[in-house]
Amino acid sequence: MGSGRIGGSGEYRDWIPDFKYEVIRIHDYSNEELLKRGDEMSLIMMINKIRNASDLEDFIHIPPAELDKIIKDSPGHVLDVIVKVIESLCFKIDVPEEERTQCVQRVRAREMGYLFENMEHMSLQEERRKTEEERRRAEEAEEKLRIAEETIKRLLAKENR
Repeated sequence: MGSGRIGGSGEYRDWIPDFKYEVIRIHDYSNEELLKRGDEMSLIMMINKIRNASDLEDFIHIPPAELDKIIKDSPGHVLDVIVKVIESLCFKIDVPEEERTQCVQRVRAREMGYLFENMEHMSLQEERRKTEEERRRAEEAEEKLRIAEETIKRLLAKENR
């Protein structure tokens, strides 16, 4: 793939990398399958699979020793990538700064297995339900206020006659 895209590649063929991309769907793999691989790329794939509260719960319940084993001997530059992925996840799920810093420190200390041990239980569905309920109550209150204002206007109009 690489050498065919460079003009005059014949004389430089030995120095041009030749590779192909393989696109994979991470959701085609279970966390168990990825965990069996035991490598950093599979760990990143598990993190990238997190799309909702249920996925996060699944990730949090991975045995701590399994996660720690994956990053135990990771080179520093690979650990830096994992830190960036964890930071991105923390931003995505709106983890407070202090906890985000603790998560990063744990990854750097190669103690990733207890990453979210102090995180409060959260339910995306429950939060959405609460938001919808609050929106509905606000709309009802606005409607009652509108009716009250109309009633006051009618009463004032009767008085002024």
